[in-house]
Amino acid sequence: MMAVQGEISPATLSDPPYRIHPDGTLGVYPGIGGITYNFRTGDSAVRIAADHVEPAVSVYCPGGKGDRISSRNVAFNVLSCIGNEAIVATGDAKGSRGWVIGKHGGAEHIMIDFPDKVYDKLAIGDEILVRSIGTGMKLLNIEGVTVMNMSPRLLEALTRAGVGVTPQGTLHVPVTHRVPAKAMGSGLGRNHVYKGDYDIQLFDEQVVAEHNLHTLRFGDIIAITDANLATLLDIRHR
Repeated sequence: MMAVQGEISPATLSDPPYRIHPDGTLGVYPGIGGITYNFRTGDSAVRIAADHVEPAVSVYCPGGKGDRISSRNVAFNVLSCIGNEAIVATGDAKGSRGWVIGKHGGAEHIMIDFPDKVYDKLAIGDEILVRSIGTGMKLLNIEGVTVMNMSPRLLEALTRAGVGVTPQGTLHVPVTHRVPAKAMGSGLGRNHVYKGDYDIQLFDEQVVAEHNLHTLRFGDIIAITDANLATLLDIRHR
């Protein structure tokens, strides 16, 4: 277990702030960063007037020049694992505890959720310490499965929820959705997945309906099927 620390990121938008819909129309919406009060773990990841909004609290570790690709932020992103305990280190919410729920590539953010009562005390720039543990964890009772971005705490919770090794020696993971590889977008071609993310595209209404993707929630465990990888399971909380 190792301490890594970041700060709450400000919200950011490009200029001009337009997003282009599949039909060519334009819109302006909230995006990455900041403190998101009304979309958090368990909420709909689809029914949102937003684009790339990050649930709960967005945190990063600025480098010496404040950039997001410094070795400090790489360490913060790689070593923070889903389910790690997070502790507010500065500000009015100092001492409050939450947990890591996700990672977002491009922005290079870690997303952290807290109990409801903590949110009114948080402010942009507050520092948050993460007790990172899980990077390098290995399953000893099954071959050919690599664990990434998962804390022992999350593994224990998943085990209680039905994840385990079958008598035939295969890994059994209950999922909420099966997402076809053809629906996947940004994240393809990355040389590792110890940080970053893998986008599910929802522009094809037929695919969305066929695979029930309009019911996706932040925190769902989903299976990406027919991907050109030995194993591809997205357990990142989105």
